[in-house]
Amino acid sequence: MPKIKLTAYSWGQPGKNGRNLRRRGDVVDVTEEQAARLVKLGAAIRVKEKANKSANEPSSPTENDELTVDGYSTEAKDSTEEIAKPRPTATKPTWIKYAIQEGMDGEELEQLTRDEIAAKFL
Repeated sequence: MPKIKLTAYSWGQPGKNGRNLRRRGDVVDVTEEQAARLVKLGAAIRVKEKANKSANEPSSPTENDELTVDGYSTEAKDSTEEIAKPRPTATKPTWIKYAIQEGMDGEELEQLTRDEIAAKFL
């Protein structure tokens, strides 16, 4: 199941006993359909764990784990490929990728809107 981090103020996650209220910043397991819908609406971002864990280690991320945000590593980029500055109307994932390349912290980027990220580079 994919993990997402909510960026919306709150969301009523469907469950066996009705809806479970989730708040901004919560990292939750959801179905692929729910993840796709919430990311498309801008209400959440995908959070993936690094795949280098053994089967007997805990599955929840810890402080030392590298996380990816919308498919982009929050760590320094290893590739030498340069990304051109996106247009002001580019998507948030595009701005996140560019901002990480420019040295911004992925954790900080999660808290910002697309327009706030873009404003730092315009």
